[in-house]
Amino acid sequence: MRRRLAVGMIAGLGMLLTIRAFSAPAVDYLFPDGAQRGTTIHLTAAGKFDIWPALIWVDSPGIHFTCAKDKGEFTVQCDKDAPIGPHLVRFFTADGTSFPRVFMVGGDPEILEVEPNTSAICRLPLMANCNNTMTRIVSR
Repeated sequence: MRRRLAVGMIAGLGMLLTIRAFSAPAVDYLFPDGAQRGTTIHLTAAGKFDIWPALIWVDSPGIHFTCAKDKGEFTVQCDKDAPIGPHLVRFFTADGTSFPRVFMVGGDPEILEVEPNTSAICRLPLMANCNNTMTRIVSR
């Protein structure tokens, strides 16, 4: 009887520890994945956030993430002197840390494409810059 109780307690404790170990944030992608420096944007981090609000680490002090009310929603402020280029972002809680994600900071204006854009009036101007990110929003 004692042996069964001990085995049951150990199995229950093992399941509890396993469930607890998977509580770290898991971010699949960021949308949009970049911003122009000197601007503030709304960003969605798609993935799993068991604990909210999450804490955010960014490799640059010129990029500031603030948690919104809904899980996975953030306000990102890029300072005017934020370094241009890719930056690593990690989301973490007391239970663990997400894999790093890349957030781009550019000096050129961001262009948001909004669907539908099938008419000639809705066409976006295409500028030839090698440091731009084009963000597409599909809404139906």
